Formats: sequence, structure tokens, C-alpha cells
Amino acid sequence: MKLIIIIINNMNDENFKNLMLVMFNQVFEQKNEKHMMYNYIFQKLMKSNKKNKLIISKYLLSRLIRESHRIVHSAQEYVNMHSPCQNFLNNNEDTKEKVTLH
Repeated sequence: MKLIIIIINNMNDENFKNLMLVMFNQVFEQKNEKHMMYNYIFQKLMKSNKKNKLIISKYLLSRLIRESHRIVHSAQEYVNMHSPCQNFLNNNEDTKEKVTLH
């Protein structure tokens, strides 16, 4: 499982679309690898003589779901950090004092 990091300083819409396509591709590949790995582990479990197969199967499924969510979430955060909208907001922040009301 490899993560390719692309850093583009001046992100325009076309570069952002290309970044999104690369990220979609990586997410699909990473999730596919995880599912294949857990499927292999599950098949080995089904062939084994363990008595608590149901509990282990539930645990494996919950781990798979958690790791799949983590893959999507990390890709989503990376894309959000590099979106043209986010760059615009970062460049145009007011340096005024922030006031907190209690």
C-alpha cells in the first residue's frame, strides 16, 4: 500500500481535477488491497477448527470497516487541504483579533 503525495503550489481547477482523479485511484486500490487481505484471512478462518469463528469474524469485519473509513478519511483530508477554495481562504484570512464570547 503506497500513498503518492503530489504537492502543487499554484493549484488551479485543472490541477485539482487531476489530483482528485489520482486520489480516487489510490483510494480504490488501497481499499481493494484491504478487502482482499481480509478476505484471505476470513477464508483461512473458515477452514480452521476454531470454536469462536463468529466472534473473530465480527472482529475482522469491524476492523475492515474501520480501516476502509480511515483510507477514505485520510484521502478526503488531503484533498481538502489542497483544494483551490481552501488555498483562497488561507491567503485571504483577516489578521484581525479574534473575539471569543462566553
